[in-house]
Amino acid sequence: MSIDKAFYHNVLKNMFADPCEVTYWDGEIKRYGEGEIRFRIHFNEPLPKSEIIGDPSLAFGEGYMHNKIDIDGAFEKVIESIFKNQNSFLYEKHSYVKLAKKLSNTLRKSKEDVQHHYDIGNNFYRLWLDDTMSYSCAYFESPEDSLYQAQKNKR
Repeated sequence: MSIDKAFYHNVLKNMFADPCEVTYWDGEIKRYGEGEIRFRIHFNEPLPKSEIIGDPSLAFGEGYMHNKIDIDGAFEKVIESIFKNQNSFLYEKHSYVKLAKKLSNTLRKSKEDVQHHYDIGNNFYRLWLDDTMSYSCAYFESPEDSLYQAQKNKR
């Protein structure tokens, strides 16, 4: 068995909560789990091991998106099976915690970015906005319109 195949067997043997069948790029078929097969996965070509190690959900998702992986059966069943398996990289308890932290950090960072760029006081904005303090385009009906009038024209 090649190192690539051994790596894949090791990753896939603990990935799913439900029985499945995997066909590898060289035609080898491997069954994972006991009972009736719920879905089949076909690797048309190997995915880079470094991508699987770095971010397995992204690697497998992009592999599917780029037709490196095909699925026989409901795609949702595959995802549910991964989320239900406690040994999987996407196990729901771990994933939701990670996702919540990531979203929290993203929201916090977004708030900080907005404050950094926009909460700088009205004195700055008065330098280049008109009396309406409108931060948008104006509509000049004539060349004689002031910026203030053009802001009022657009309403």
